Amino acid sequence: MPGSGLSERIASDAGEAPAGEAQAAIFSPQADPPKSTGCAYLKAGMMSVTNSQATDLYFAAGCSGPAAWDTVGGWRVFQSAGGGVSGRLPASNDTVRINAATLAAENGNALVITNGVHAVCDSFASGYKDYPGTACLKLDGGTLTSRTSTVIGMYYPGLATLARGTLYSGTDLYIGGYGDCHSGRGIVTNTGATIIALKVHVGHEANTFGRLAHGGGTLDCQATDTRSSLQIGYNGGVGEFEAGADFSAYDMGIGLRGSALFPLGTGTVTVTEKAVGEIRSQLRVSNGALIMKGGQFRFQNTSETLANLYVCQDADGQALIRGWGRFVCNDPAKPLRLINNGWIIADGEGVNRELDFERFSVVDNDPHGRPRNGNGWYAVNKGRVLFPRVDQSFLPGTAVCWGDVPSKAVPERINSVALTFTAPVTCSIRGGFCASDRNDLPRGLPEHLRPVGLWCIGACSERDRLIPVSFAGVSLTFRYDHTKLVATDRKLRLYRYDGNAWIQVGTGLPGGGNRIATDTALAAVASGEYNIGWFALLAAETNGTVLSIF
Repeated sequence: MPGSGLSERIASDAGEAPAGEAQAAIFSPQADPPKSTGCAYLKAGMMSVTNSQATDLYFAAGCSGPAAWDTVGGWRVFQSAGGGVSGRLPASNDTVRINAATLAAENGNALVITNGVHAVCDSFASGYKDYPGTACLKLDGGTLTSRTSTVIGMYYPGLATLARGTLYSGTDLYIGGYGDCHSGRGIVTNTGATIIALKVHVGHEANTFGRLAHGGGTLDCQATDTRSSLQIGYNGGVGEFEAGADFSAYDMGIGLRGSALFPLGTGTVTVTEKAVGEIRSQLRVSNGALIMKGGQFRFQNTSETLANLYVCQDADGQALIRGWGRFVCNDPAKPLRLINNGWIIADGEGVNRELDFERFSVVDNDPHGRPRNGNGWYAVNKGRVLFPRVDQSFLPGTAVCWGDVPSKAVPERINSVALTFTAPVTCSIRGGFCASDRNDLPRGLPEHLRPVGLWCIGACSERDRLIPVSFAGVSLTFRYDHTKLVATDRKLRLYRYDGNAWIQVGTGLPGGGNRIATDTALAAVASGEYNIGWFALLAAETNGTVLSIF
């Protein structure tokens, strides 16, 4: 990687102004590697190469270009007065540090582990000392086994490129900072290796930055262990995780902190359509963004936790989920719980696509959270967000919210809905909120009116299939997005598609709690999957100029 200026790029990536601009844009609603079962073998293998006396070692070969880990003459003993040549390779009780002095990526240098090399140490860190450039590690086959922790970019810039082989950390993998200096910068790019660590931290503490670009291979946080976690942005650190391949953890956090004594981290996670994230317990998006690009989160819900998915858990955080993809459960019989105090935005990126939360069965309030302006559900660029379903027996005359806490009397989250049936019915309410530019919407809406919101709603007899259930009648109240209105809007009109045409079923004026209701209870639509109906809220603007004469 000669002449790449990587240390400057890492510093820029963590930078303040560009990150703020990017966040504002996102928040606008607009040989085969060994499997994790081989961990015990890796641990046992370390014991056979333990040295009698633990030593701090660093690599300082004077050659240009890549340097091999198994070059015995490159290893030095680290001492303040100079420890000299070690005369051996690192052992499993040695501490290993590498720096940019002789391993700078900008000069085309790197410490390389290749096929057949089984590198071991007690702990490993790059970017330990302040030298110009970025300390670089390359894994191109073989293994690097750290008995305790691995740190990429500990105090100063560090880079690791993982093409093949296995990177194993007995406890923690830190990418971007660890320790008292609060200044680490780290990037790990994985294109085909296996990463195994109990806990992975990307941007671990204040004034640090980390990025994990996981485009291939495996990221295994040993999810069967309840201590397992994947943290992106923590205790004031800034972290980025780009997932283009599968990953797993017991818990996952975006923008968390250890306690109220620390600032929230800031995290950005992007999950592409080639990636599946296996989460055994919960995913918390507290401060930052989860960008879905067709990927999937698969929850196992082994702990029966209060919530499997939090969106904005902390009062001083800002959090959203945006894009298209799915959130599912391995066991359809297990309920998933969602606490949404943030923004969920379906963004189809110009194609009819869904952001799917239908496998969740409960939307709840965070008992420690607070209401926020703008919390709720949105859809842009031909996207559609499928709401968590409501499965229950509905009593006549009793309102039940959908897209909000079911027990609320009126919907409060943006674009959520309340339904009141006229007769008892047991069913599952399914559907969601749609962008107005989708090309699968029923045609025929009045063109002189401006769309404010579009919903598709069905009462189904089964959780997993859109099989309509019969009902006598239902009244609906919609909490619309008041920011879609303009000063010249004078009236709101609510329409339903009856299978043949759009029929007006309610009217209202701007304001009034930003809600609009059907004038009367509606019978089921005779045909189509959404038998409660497609609904469109449209705004009528004032035409011409009104003069007042006194």
